[in-house]
Amino acid sequence: LLLNHLSILPESLAEIYAKDLSKWFSVNEVAQRCKKILKVLATNQEPLTEVQLVSLTGIRPRLVRQDLWGLRQFLDIGWIEEDEEKYETFAIFHPSLRDYLLNVE
Repeated sequence: LLLNHLSILPESLAEIYAKDLSKWFSVNEVAQRCKKILKVLATNQEPLTEVQLVSLTGIRPRLVRQDLWGLRQFLDIGWIEEDEEKYETFAIFHPSLRDYLLNVE
């Protein structure tokens, strides 16, 4: 990248997030579900399981699983163990994304 092309770089993290999330925040049904999932994850301090996301969003389990797969680039994925069972957990990958999601309309 030449120095005379710096104007093509985004000015802020918010601009990067807006561009990357634009397809997830459109008006179609999938986008609305994804927006809801991201907002729930942004408002929670602890990672959530798929079952918890189903409960908190009211979205059917199969659709939550499908949407989480598409949103993985924005998520920190971990594991918890309860009663000898392992559960995948999901959280927003960076505090700056959490802040963006909580402030975007």
